[in-house]
Amino acid sequence: SLEDLTVEKEIAIFTNTSIVIAVEGAAIFNCIHMQEGTTLIELHHRDRHDKQFASITSLRKINHYRLACNTPYGEQEALLKANGLQDFQMELICEFARIESIIKNIVIHE
Repeated sequence: SLEDLTVEKEIAIFTNTSIVIAVEGAAIFNCIHMQEGTTLIELHHRDRHDKQFASITSLRKINHYRLACNTPYGEQEALLKANGLQDFQMELICEFARIESIIKNIVIHE
């Protein structure tokens, strides 16, 4: 987990990697340290439509994919939201086939 690392190590990870796959959140602001042409795959709740990292990735010329994910809560999700749990606080279920497809596409075009 990034929160267990020093700021220097977080920066080093984002600077020296070609693909980052992460759940939306403050740690993704480290994408400002990614190199041009690298890839950020951002996993987010299907109802979240903010694109807070899009301007950073566009300016840095980072390939940015946002993948909408479901939660494991099913019909109980509405009740959880009614009781104050926000969508960005929920666990996500991601389709790994979609992530794999993006990565394969990147590898083919390198």
